[in-house]
Amino acid sequence: MNQAEFGTALRSAIRARGLTLQSVRTRLAQHGIVIGLATLSSWQSGQIRPERAESLRAVAAIEQLLALPAGSLIRLLGPRRPRGRTTPSGWSGITRMISHLGSNAPVRVLLTEDQVHVSENRLLRTVRTKIMGTVTGSHAVDRWCVGCTAEPKRDLNDIRVVPVRRCRTGTTVRDDSAHLLGTELLLDRVYRRDETFVIEYDCVFDRPLAEDEYFRVITQPTDLYVLQVSFRRTPSPARCVRFLGRPRGTDQGDATLISRGTAMIAEPDAVPGVYGMRWEWDPPWN
Repeated sequence: MNQAEFGTALRSAIRARGLTLQSVRTRLAQHGIVIGLATLSSWQSGQIRPERAESLRAVAAIEQLLALPAGSLIRLLGPRRPRGRTTPSGWSGITRMISHLGSNAPVRVLLTEDQVHVSENRLLRTVRTKIMGTVTGSHAVDRWCVGCTAEPKRDLNDIRVVPVRRCRTGTTVRDDSAHLLGTELLLDRVYRRDETFVIEYDCVFDRPLAEDEYFRVITQPTDLYVLQVSFRRTPSPARCVRFLGRPRGTDQGDATLISRGTAMIAEPDAVPGVYGMRWEWDPPWN
């Protein structure tokens, strides 16, 4: 049982009843269940799976509306999937992959900044990252290594690391079993002790993600970690929450709203760990 089977079954049942998505949405609204047309479309296309309690109640109502046996659609969803883009071995896997490409030491990381852009239909398409570091050891530094994680069953071919500023792509390695992609970014020149470099790169999702959170696994101490999430061409979420620890980790209160449609968290003296933000839509149907 999987997300694709659910979408196919939902689409077939709607067609069998001679209904449109708009008519399903209207009939649900008549029973006090308000759900967006885009969300219904994403469910039947398999792009998004309903998981929250409110979403599952809506699916149960759809079963009744379409004269389906109770629970027939919900059973196709199977167990709730782990959220985020890591696996239980993700932390050690990222560390091993970066080590395989080449250690990022000896560098003092002054700044890691992620700019996440959530576009229309609440999809995550790109993340732009800035890294600023100062060489602290006697060995020169000519590269920086990054690791990206993917959801289970997501094709790593859909993820690309694209150099933006003062770097170019070097070696790329992948571990499909751990859902990890490692990319070596070659710096614009060789940097020596006490010199500071700044690079920028994009993580591009060729098949945009329907996500309600983003997090970074920091593998070495960082003077400042900044995460900005911008919501473009889509209504702003009802709430943005910062968290620490594993994905779906401990809530640390609301994120800071720095402008309309943009939320931010800033973590000075960030030790190795997981730092992230989740957002809650209103109504929370995804």
